[in-house]
Amino acid sequence: MAMYLNTKPVPTGASAIFRAVNRLEGIVETIINWNASRKTATVLNSLSDKQLEDIGLSRGDIDGVANRR
Repeated sequence: MAMYLNTKPVPTGASAIFRAVNRLEGIVETIINWNASRKTATVLNSLSDKQLEDIGLSRGDIDGVANRR
């Protein structure tokens, strides 16, 4: 049995818009992640050394935790 697949090319404008939207989504995601890391670091830096010790962290760990490393 023969099968015929008829595909039409995507208009250039549609693919350009798709790529632009994907780039924009990537930029927005980067900004959201940066802001979450910034907020986490701010909260952790506001804790005392004793409070950090209670949750198993030290001042040197804050950057890694905030950036999820």
